[in-house]
Amino acid sequence: MSPLFPCSRCGVQIERSVRLYRQQKGEVLCSTCKDRQEKEDLASTDSADHPTAPENRSAGT
Repeated sequence: MSPLFPCSRCGVQIERSVRLYRQQKGEVLCSTCKDRQEKEDLASTDSADHPTAPENRSAGT
């Protein structure tokens, strides 16, 4: 059985290998937080790809 580590975001105890924990330098995420992070990363990438999006327009235009 793998040891339990706290999720770096929400603190829930998750089972992960020691190798992964060391590889991630202690920044392990539960599946829920990992999904949220991927969704946030995707949203920020999408807005950066569309220069006409309201959040990417310059204030003077």
